[in-house]
Parts: sequence; C-alpha cells; structure tokens
Amino acid sequence: MAGRLGDTPAVVLSDLGEVLAQNEAAVLLTGDHTGLSGDRRYIVHRWFTDPAARAAHPPEEQEHQSRQLVADLRAVAGRRSGDPTVTGLVTSGPPAADLRLPATYVRLIRML
Repeated sequence: MAGRLGDTPAVVLSDLGEVLAQNEAAVLLTGDHTGLSGDRRYIVHRWFTDPAARAAHPPEEQEHQSRQLVADLRAVAGRRSGDPTVTGLVTSGPPAADLRLPATYVRLIRML
C-alpha cells in the first residue's frame, strides 16, 4: 500500500536537530544517525564540521541551508537560554580555519 509511514522515510528530530528516531526507509536513505555521540548528534555541528553532511545538498543551496541551521540554533538559544548544550554548540564550535564555510559560520554564529 503506497503512502504508509513504513514506506516513507521518517525522522524524529529534537529542536537541536538530534535524530531521536528514524524508520528503516530513512536509515537506508541517509544512514543511521541515532548512535552518534557528543556534538556530532546535532546537525548544525555536523553541517559545519563534516563535509559529508553537506554532500547531499548542491553547492548553490549550501549558503541557504547554513543560514537556516543557524537561524534554528538562534531560536533554540532564545527558548533555552542558559542551557549548557545550546551554549556549548554556540561557543565551542570548531576553529574557523577548519570549516569549509568559515565566513558564513563565523558571521552567522556571531549573530547569536
């Protein structure tokens, strides 16, 4: 039967983009992200530190996706002021020299 949830990739994310659950179709499409630890659990961290996280997006869309992820992080920071996880993602990011998109990351994170 087409359209069943089991046939459609489905992922449950936290407000920080941590994969909390994903069905088999999503695992087959994007890999299993439920076992990641540390900051790698959060998509905003992986996006700016792991080229493989950006590989599924065409280069011309990466600036927009970068801005969207930082906007989402800003929204979470506003809702969860003082949360050590959020603070850690904002303040302990990788050195700009290690980033493929350093100007975007540094400029957008400073907006927090």
